[in-house]
Amino acid sequence: MKLFVVRHGQTSYNVENKVCGSTDADLNETGIMQAKAAAQKFSDIHIDKVYSSPLRRAAKTAEIIAAKANINKEDIIIDKRLSEQDYGIYEGVDAGCKEFQRLRVNFACKMPGGESPMQTAARAYEFLDEICITGSGKNILIVTHGSLSRAINSYFYNMDNDEYFKFMPDNCGILEYDA
Repeated sequence: MKLFVVRHGQTSYNVENKVCGSTDADLNETGIMQAKAAAQKFSDIHIDKVYSSPLRRAAKTAEIIAAKANINKEDIIIDKRLSEQDYGIYEGVDAGCKEFQRLRVNFACKMPGGESPMQTAARAYEFLDEICITGSGKNILIVTHGSLSRAINSYFYNMDNDEYFKFMPDNCGILEYDA
């Protein structure tokens, strides 16, 4: 199985350096252009299945890429396990907030009103365990978020804590894995 993982396109939260986990932000104009550019990279690759987070920024990115791969919007499989980490009370705050930064790099620390990085990774691993069984021999596209991309990368590659928390693909960055 070949697995392609794409982080959603840019949002206003990205530009403003705000924490955006479960907040359902839309793509901005740059994000739409990024998704179209990512779609071009898939023009010569056959995609068998597309999975997406239900959050609008990821779902719209998935729609744009899927259209280029001749996959109907209705055939995109929405899976809530691909949603971004829920940052609880830190949703919408400046990402440089010291307390947020302290908690975000501790696997077992739940964000007040949200979830921990460990819970987020557990969702990602459960999802990957399933598609690695059912996706044999297929090319699969996953459109998701930064924290989920980080967890997916750790599923395939050993990473120490520092590597894990520093890992962040660009908006519409494409990661590729053989499973």
